[in-house]
Amino acid sequence: MLWTAVGICLFLTAWELAGRGLDIARQSDQLASSVYTNQSLTVYTGGSGAGIEQPNIIERYTGSQVIFMWRTSYRENIQIFLNGTALPSPGPDPDPEWEIPVSGIQPAAVYQAEYMYNDQHQITGIKLSGQ
Repeated sequence: MLWTAVGICLFLTAWELAGRGLDIARQSDQLASSVYTNQSLTVYTGGSGAGIEQPNIIERYTGSQVIFMWRTSYRENIQIFLNGTALPSPGPDPDPEWEIPVSGIQPAAVYQAEYMYNDQHQITGIKLSGQ
């Protein structure tokens, strides 16, 4: 009788731990999915609105965000300027191992963005200046 009770307790404990493990796996899958969906493959302009020019908004990006913007600028047909120097277009599918053409981009540095717009109020370029 004692061994049956111990066996049932072990079974119930294993059942509970398996259920908790599945909940943790489901939650981690949801969190990983939300992180991935927030990384769109487009140039994100923060709070400047959808195609509406708002010159009073000052946005700052880290160097790693600048690198990401540069890598995706080809798909968006946007010219990126860094401290007055135009960065060359990365091409349709840049090689992840390829070095960035401007060695002045520091991943931990902060860069201030100024947007250039066309007549339809679409972003055509981003001027970034290091602070």
